[in-house]
Amino acid sequence: MGAVDHTQENIWPSWYRQRVEVLWTTLNQFSNTGLTMQDRRILFRTRECLPSLFEGFNDNCVLVHGNFCLRSMLKDARSDQLLAMVGPG
Repeated sequence: MGAVDHTQENIWPSWYRQRVEVLWTTLNQFSNTGLTMQDRRILFRTRECLPSLFEGFNDNCVLVHGNFCLRSMLKDARSDQLLAMVGPG
């Protein structure tokens, strides 16, 4: 529980691509990751097929960096959509 550093608007395909690249880079730094060949194939195929994975998907996302509590989130009661962060920072 604490302050929100900042928020960042993003789109899911970009966010997901960033996460996959971070995973891939991190795993390549270690010789023994504990992943099976099948695990590595899934990660590789995810990278390779990313454009088709999000084809037709255009929902916006917002990244929230830092610590926050659920009471800080203002959501639409009907759709559960995040409307705002109350009292960030």
